Amino acid sequence: MNMTLRDDQRLRVRSEVLSRELDDETVLLDLASGTYFGLNEVGASVWAMLKEEASVAEMREAIVQAYDGVTLETAAKDLEHLLGDLERRGLIELV
Repeated sequence: MNMTLRDDQRLRVRSEVLSRELDDETVLLDLASGTYFGLNEVGASVWAMLKEEASVAEMREAIVQAYDGVTLETAAKDLEHLLGDLERRGLIELV
């Protein structure tokens, strides 16, 4: 993302994006471009939180709680990277 997200910032899934959960991953289809994307288990859990319009802080805390050994710093860095990638691909937007 080109900007730093605040802890209280909320993002959401764009209306042109469909998703389907398959085992521990999620497959996304961007109807605007016709492109498919895949998310691993952690990405899938973030995607579920994006669908609920969770805040950045809520998503980060959920990752730390759900995955043993993940520090707050690592969760913040990885979450920023994932959200930036999803935003660049036009899959999510700021609320």
